[in-house]
Amino acid sequence: MFKIKPSRTDMIVTLLCCAVLLAAMGAMGRGSKHAKTIVCQSNLRKLGQIATLYAQENDGEGFNSWYGRVDDYTAKAESIMHCSETKELVVDRTNMYTMGHSRKPWVWTWSLSSYVTGTYGYNGWLYTRSSYSSNEEKYFKNTCSVEKPSLTPMFADAKWVSSTPFVDDCIYPQTDLSGYPNQFYSTKISYFMMDRHYGATNIVFSDGHAESVALEEMWSLYWHKQWKPKHNVKRTDGTPIYRANSCK
Repeated sequence: MFKIKPSRTDMIVTLLCCAVLLAAMGAMGRGSKHAKTIVCQSNLRKLGQIATLYAQENDGEGFNSWYGRVDDYTAKAESIMHCSETKELVVDRTNMYTMGHSRKPWVWTWSLSSYVTGTYGYNGWLYTRSSYSSNEEKYFKNTCSVEKPSLTPMFADAKWVSSTPFVDDCIYPQTDLSGYPNQFYSTKISYFMMDRHYGATNIVFSDGHAESVALEEMWSLYWHKQWKPKHNVKRTDGTPIYRANSCK
């Protein structure tokens, strides 16, 4: 049997075809991620609109608890409370509350038959409380006291229903942005930081616009009334906050 040895031209053509296919696959992957980001930001804008409506109906006050209020304003609460980058979660009936992570939502359980899940969290400094146990001076309390609405987060990708970041919050070398929060290596701001969108957190701001914010720039936003912005923040050992290819 005769064997036909491929010519140099044939080999070059084959390699070029492989390169084109790989490039196309990469573009499709990037396109999919971009589409999910767009959907995620759309969800956040809708949550922001609900918070704005609530404030208008309550003399400018923020939520006391938000996750039980979304149903009052939309019939699509379940869909807008979940980012498409996350996977469906089987609810653990043995725990009342379960933290989320980059690929799974948090769970708030009222009873064995009543619970809510989500992948977004509220800026806790926007809550309106009947009383404040500490750091009262940092709370906005009312939408009128938000001086920089375009830089003040309202909702964001999150591992829990809400959090109250501090300027001095840091990210440790051991902090795993793809996993559940760790009691030793998690700070308040880290609840809004994860690998869900590959180096960025999607946020809707108090003025209603939504955008992706790089993890190292999360400190540049005005989370509470006395915030002092910082830029290009790194882990405490000087390494970048985002570690590429760590997504699960």
